[in-house]
Amino acid sequence: MNPFKLKISLFFAVLSFLSTGYANFDGGLPDSLINAMEQVKTDKERASTQLEIGIFYLKKRDPVNALSYLENAAKIVTDVEDDQLEALVMYRLGEAYYGIDQGLEAIDCFNAALKIENGLNANEVLNVYNMMGVIYLVFDEGEKGIEYFNRALTLQDKAAEISGRTYEFLYNNKGITFSSMGMLDSAMANHNRCLSIRLQGENNSGVGQSYNNLGTAFFDGQNYDSALFYFEKGLLYRQKVDNPVASSIQESQINISKALIELGRGREAKPKLESIERELLIKPNPTIELRLNELLLHLYAELNDYRNAFIYSKKYYELKDSVFGIEQREELIRINLSSKYAEQKLQDSLINAEQIKLDEIRETKEKEIRDQKTHTSKLVMIGLMVALVLMLGIIILVYRNYRSKKKASEEILEQKGEVEKQRDRVQEEKLIADEQREIAQKQKMELELIHQEITDSINYAQRIQNAILPSTETVEKALQNQFVLYLPKAVVAGDFYWVREVGERVYFAAADCTGHGVPGALVSIICSNALNRTIEEFKLTDPGEILDKTTDLLIEAFVQSNQDVKDGMDISLCCFNKKENSYTFAGANNPLYVIKQKTDGLILEENTIQNETNYLIEIKGDRQSIGWQENRKKFTSNTVHVNKGDMIYSFTDGFPDQFGGERGKKYKYRKFKNFLLSVSNLPLWEQKSQIEKEFNTWKGDLEQIDDVCIVGVKTL
Repeated sequence: MNPFKLKISLFFAVLSFLSTGYANFDGGLPDSLINAMEQVKTDKERASTQLEIGIFYLKKRDPVNALSYLENAAKIVTDVEDDQLEALVMYRLGEAYYGIDQGLEAIDCFNAALKIENGLNANEVLNVYNMMGVIYLVFDEGEKGIEYFNRALTLQDKAAEISGRTYEFLYNNKGITFSSMGMLDSAMANHNRCLSIRLQGENNSGVGQSYNNLGTAFFDGQNYDSALFYFEKGLLYRQKVDNPVASSIQESQINISKALIELGRGREAKPKLESIERELLIKPNPTIELRLNELLLHLYAELNDYRNAFIYSKKYYELKDSVFGIEQREELIRINLSSKYAEQKLQDSLINAEQIKLDEIRETKEKEIRDQKTHTSKLVMIGLMVALVLMLGIIILVYRNYRSKKKASEEILEQKGEVEKQRDRVQEEKLIADEQREIAQKQKMELELIHQEITDSINYAQRIQNAILPSTETVEKALQNQFVLYLPKAVVAGDFYWVREVGERVYFAAADCTGHGVPGALVSIICSNALNRTIEEFKLTDPGEILDKTTDLLIEAFVQSNQDVKDGMDISLCCFNKKENSYTFAGANNPLYVIKQKTDGLILEENTIQNETNYLIEIKGDRQSIGWQENRKKFTSNTVHVNKGDMIYSFTDGFPDQFGGERGKKYKYRKFKNFLLSVSNLPLWEQKSQIEKEFNTWKGDLEQIDDVCIVGVKTL
């Protein structure tokens, strides 16, 4: 879609949310308004009556007729000393200009209404800010549009007291604006807020649209699995609507098919698209049909069905030519709006020069449109030539294959005699080969036996290590809102996660023991046992004291050996006191990350890791390991201040230290922080999925260098 058409489509998409409160009326003016027109005596009564008639036509979605009455009211009201009436007239006149796509005039009227102190109520001011945000979006002033949508959001509580409605469409409009600016994370955050409000209000049509918007954002970000999930959710809600609109159902089906094709599942998309094609034969819709033919062209090309690809290519370009006039008119509307907005920003002395430049732009655009049609015809001819070249290539391949088979047959006949001569010699060699094979088989069996013994030992070590890890049921009972991502480098690992519930306290940690594989697993068993003893045997509760005692027990275990063993453990340990609803942390080399939601008036330091909705706090552990230290110090306990809905992450260094990407570099901690921040608002199961996907994508074909362990907890 060209940029002009995109902006016009966005304009009408947002406008639909402003009209939800209007009713459809039939017939002319009601008797009450006709009688009022006949009985007016003063200028104030005349202006009020003209305003009421204008509002009547606005509700009837007839801004052209509304405009004539509202312009009369605006002329009269200037001589009437009634600020509230004047503000209402300018507000409704701006709405009429808005309805006929005269955005510049609409902004002038809206600003005039806003300048009158206490002239409009909160609901009316909110609507003005919203319409101004839409107009600036059409003018390619996305940042200014966001500013006005934010102003409207500050009034939504006061406006709701007047109108009794919700204003979730403001978040939808912000999401559309951020998408047009390429800011997909911010777009998804606003679409999610709009969705949560619509789910509470059981607005199935709106919920379906929000899910569809989220799917589009994920698709634009090339996350096709998530896009498919949200497109399918959107279809389910659109189908729940009483008397659903066919075009909205067809749009969802096309979006689902688009995601399936990108995921390499084009054969699943084919019956969906064919069903839409049959529906369009009964009730045509040129816009849907154009998208359908373009997608079928892409699908058949992916399936190597060049005949059907050519058929739908022809249909697509013929239909594109048939709606060419509509696209041209939309582009001219866009040119007109943007040029008028630009003219107002220029000095009066440059108006004539700008008009000449605008005429040149329009002529250039018309030439580009003609060139586009010529280019389309060339594409069709190129498609035919490609098809002919492919057919010629197939014929050449078949002929070459025939000649190769004929030549091979002749060579086989020549070799037959030679084979017969060598047969006797082969039989002699076979006896020698059988003897060698018997020796090799014996050696193979011995190697397999050794390998099996090693494998059995490692598998048994895995069962022992799994026994020290808490079960899924134990973790879910103790922490409730949590996920654990555990990716050992080998069958057994040096990393382990630890969860214990003792009375009103729940302890959870991600630990990294020296090494990985079998050596690391042996150390992890000793360290896990030491942690258990500090709580069960020594009855310690403070995380810092627990780490101090664990260090004593680990040194004691290794001192009993005659070998010089200096293995140890890095750990991020957190204690949740359910009675006091508080968190306490102590760490050995490893930190704890807390991601919190932004609040109004919050001021953050310049180097804080943050996005539009959240920010990250790093609580560092002590710079020493659990185990023997030359200059050992006491471990420090830190109180962690959290609110409901905050995310806490305890982890080892396996993810940040992993090599990967295009240049084979380390992932590093800053990139790790930003990624956790980007997924922190997702459901816990999807956070785990996205983190694992990000790790595997970064690693690519490179070897995993260390164990990975991440524990995520959402505070209650």
